[in-house]
Amino acid sequence: MRKVAVINHDFSGFTGSEIVTLEIANYFSSRGCQVVIRAERYSDVYLPYLAKNVTISDVRIDVTDFDVVWSQHGHFALNTDNLSKLKSWNGVYIASHLSSITPAEVYHYPFSAKYAGGIIFNAEQVEKSLIEKYKPRGVICNFKNAAPQRFHSNIARRPDNLKNLLIVSNHFPAEIEEALRILQEKGVNYTHLGVKGTAKLIDPCDVQSADAIISIGKTVQYSLVGGCPVYCYDHFGGPGWITSDNFYSAEVQNFSGRCTPYKKNAELIADEVLSGYKFARDYTENNIELFQDRYNLEKILDDFLRKVEISGCGNNIRNQEDIDQVDLMRGALCHVGWIWHDVFLKDFKTQFGGVNDLLEEKIKALQDERDALVQKIDNFNLLHPSWIVHFLRSPWRVRHWNRIRRRQRKSKAHRLAGS
Repeated sequence: MRKVAVINHDFSGFTGSEIVTLEIANYFSSRGCQVVIRAERYSDVYLPYLAKNVTISDVRIDVTDFDVVWSQHGHFALNTDNLSKLKSWNGVYIASHLSSITPAEVYHYPFSAKYAGGIIFNAEQVEKSLIEKYKPRGVICNFKNAAPQRFHSNIARRPDNLKNLLIVSNHFPAEIEEALRILQEKGVNYTHLGVKGTAKLIDPCDVQSADAIISIGKTVQYSLVGGCPVYCYDHFGGPGWITSDNFYSAEVQNFSGRCTPYKKNAELIADEVLSGYKFARDYTENNIELFQDRYNLEKILDDFLRKVEISGCGNNIRNQEDIDQVDLMRGALCHVGWIWHDVFLKDFKTQFGGVNDLLEEKIKALQDERDALVQKIDNFNLLHPSWIVHFLRSPWRVRHWNRIRRRQRKSKAHRLAGS
């Protein structure tokens, strides 16, 4: 049985990268693999959704213990307990990139491009934007944020009159909230999943029970493969009903709404939802075969991994310079504040049941543990704290950062000799 690691920064809420983590882990399980999910922040919220042979690790793993490593947010480097073993590791390193904008996705792309055997993107715009910066060495795939086959459905035709709306949003912009009040007055009921609504993972039953959906991102693919018309709009704006007029331009931007980045008022949204429903319903139902073929997650991943295997190169980590670069990226990750924000607080709650219940001596003990960890992180520090700013601006300058790395080691040796 092949061992697979799926690594993400978070696995504690219903956000995009976390849902991708779940679906990728369950995909590998369906292919007969033993899967371990590792995240710096995690909770038991996903336990009911994990497939057979999928577990969550509460400690960092060593990537060399696995046959396949699927890494998001650059955490491949953070899970390298024994760097020396990387030289002889023949496993497959897949780097997943879900945005070309957010720092958590962008900063590690040059590292992925150089060392990953396969790089996968969720949208054409993400792929194009990142590849322009640095051409990857591994196999490339745009998986279009595809939907698992359990969402693919050919249910009966939806009604002529819109009655039941499903809103899936963690942002719930004010104009949507007001538009829903207008729609309620006209006899349209709605259910809201997400922040300010019901906190749950969307499932095929939610899609099948709705006449239409208002959302962005991955929910759009869920809707289309389920034959449900979708009004694409959220905090970035959006084109409205997905039809032949905007399908491809919206897909390029991962149905984020950025293809038409302007806000609409509540009255216009309500009017568009009612007047455009039938046309959007017909378009979606008439093209369901196209959508189900285009957004078939299992088929896309099977083809992608087959190409990586045929390439004969699962990763490009070969020599000491490569090992130094992995070490450099690991040090960079330990410096970035967003990794460690509230991790300690979560640990406190897990161990003691709530911050309010902590006794002073327990707080003192935890602070001592934190100080020890900070000291451990300091072992990665380069010559000056400002290096991280420059590193994030130009991480692809590998030779430059390796020179700094060698200077760091020499400086450490002098300090240790004098202590």
